[in-house]
Amino acid sequence: MYEKLLSLADHFGLKVVEDTLPLRLKGLYADGVACINRKIPYVAKGCTLAEEIGHHHTSFGNILDKTSLSSRKQEQRARRYGHQILIPLNRFIDAGQARVEGRHDVAEWLGITEEFLQESIDYYQQKFGLYVVVEEHLIHFDPLYVTKASCWLGTHYMRFG
Repeated sequence: MYEKLLSLADHFGLKVVEDTLPLRLKGLYADGVACINRKIPYVAKGCTLAEEIGHHHTSFGNILDKTSLSSRKQEQRARRYGHQILIPLNRFIDAGQARVEGRHDVAEWLGITEEFLQESIDYYQQKFGLYVVVEEHLIHFDPLYVTKASCWLGTHYMRFG
């Protein structure tokens, strides 16, 4: 996933560099350059780069001050953008159809961290409520499962655990 995101970043004119950052920082974005902490795991680099691409498209100015409402909103907007890049709703359907079960396995199958998966689920649940219908499938967020929308009242569903 990280390699695909590097290509996408290049397409958007975003320069990506890996460097050593304090461990609490996974990545930083400034002036068309995303710096990814080289010490974080490979899968986390993809999740971080997705968010930095989000900053490239949605952020402006210095947003390092986390006490600023504007900074927090821009951070949240960039994070949501990252969720939409890495896990568009149809990827939940793909995972369900592949019969991938359990959050750990779903995250691994998607090529993301479990933390990023949970943040994505939380984001989509906040946006749509408990479920959303996509491409004739019902994606239920809590608990996470996917079923054909035509039979969602029945018992046939793919549960992720």
